[in-house]
Amino acid sequence: MNNRKRIFDQWVQTASCVPEHVKELSALSCPSCSAPALDYHYCGDRETSIGYGLFWCNACKNGLHLSRLKILDTVPEGKISYFDELEGAEDTSTCVPDFKHVTF
Repeated sequence: MNNRKRIFDQWVQTASCVPEHVKELSALSCPSCSAPALDYHYCGDRETSIGYGLFWCNACKNGLHLSRLKILDTVPEGKISYFDELEGAEDTSTCVPDFKHVTF
């Protein structure tokens, strides 16, 4: 497996752990640089709780965009933008920094 694919897979694995660690994100380290500086934001449909997630590292500015995610109840309201809100998904521009999307 090449290094880019390995890092991408680690980002996917780390992103899947975020809902379980929303109160202790420092327990998760960045797959790209190992810093405990991860952050996230979800955008989705209020009724179905389906949407996408943005996950990034505030230290190295690498991150991941994952679509078709179930937004779990453990995610606090301040970390979710809903499509039916006036600003909707555009709200992410104020709370999500520019980051380099990890791909393989």
